Amino acid sequence: MRGSVIVTLIIVLIVLIGTAFFLTNPEAGQQLLVDLGLAEPEAEVYTASGVLEVPMVALGSEVGGRVEALPLSEGEPVLAGDVVAILSSDMLEAQRKVLQARVDAAQAQVEMLQALPRDVDLAVAEAGVALAQAALDGANLALDDALALNSQLSTRDELIELAEAQVDQADAGFAGAQAVLQALEAGPGDVLLLPAQAEFDAAEAELEAIDRRIANQSIRSPIDGVVMEQLVLVGELALPGWPLVLVADLSEVELVVYIPEADLNWVSLGQQVSVRVDAYPERNFEGEVTYIADEAEFTPRNIQTPNERVILVYAVTIRVPNPDRALKPGLPADATFEVLP
Repeated sequence: MRGSVIVTLIIVLIVLIGTAFFLTNPEAGQQLLVDLGLAEPEAEVYTASGVLEVPMVALGSEVGGRVEALPLSEGEPVLAGDVVAILSSDMLEAQRKVLQARVDAAQAQVEMLQALPRDVDLAVAEAGVALAQAALDGANLALDDALALNSQLSTRDELIELAEAQVDQADAGFAGAQAVLQALEAGPGDVLLLPAQAEFDAAEAELEAIDRRIANQSIRSPIDGVVMEQLVLVGELALPGWPLVLVADLSEVELVVYIPEADLNWVSLGQQVSVRVDAYPERNFEGEVTYIADEAEFTPRNIQTPNERVILVYAVTIRVPNPDRALKPGLPADATFEVLP
């Protein structure tokens, strides 16, 4: 009986000593439990702060023009293909009317030539050959006359040279007329139709180009997202290439933090990171390290204290899924990196 009391007292004493040890040395006590296999080791943590960002898509026009409408307001959701800005196309529409008239005229000319009997083309070409032959005969006769006067005129050389030049010109015309006739006799290559068809094709290509420019006056979003900012007002003149509207996909945001070189051992690509913002103190957002800068830089000027701005740091980008769009660009955020000892 006395022995059992002593054992009980010893056990109570051990418990009291252990309790006192854990209360006065919590870290050592935790390590003892880990060593005994009774607890998991606690992760060490490193915290860095930054501002949430989101990649923006700047939408503009290649042509420019006066802003007629901004169908969506800032903060409104937008789907891929939605019109976010409309520019005036009055000048382009005027150009289109001129081009349409040119296309119609060229098409009518082609259709008219296609409707002509082929005999008409051949008759015209044969008449051209006959006229060219007559011109060549006349030029040869003039050359004969010039040669006959060789002994009578002191300017005979000039007359002969002129007559020979006329013969050469008439001979070239005759050869050209024969080539036209041969082309018509050979088959479908209609020399009267080809220039008209070329004019129609050129006019139609210009009309298609102006239609594309008119369509581009309606600026459409290439992505699903949110209208973040409108950089122009209705009535303003937008220059070609000038950004008009900024659109962003908020389903995912980025947090960029700056880590001193001495603390880079806390960070690795693909590492899971806990992100918290003051706007949602009870929520914990999970992120992933997607980029670590290769070169150091001075801390950006938006860091508050002057002492911190002169430290060389490495930019680290953390991608944070944001399916419910709770996180907004510009919100300050804290990233917690955990490393097991």
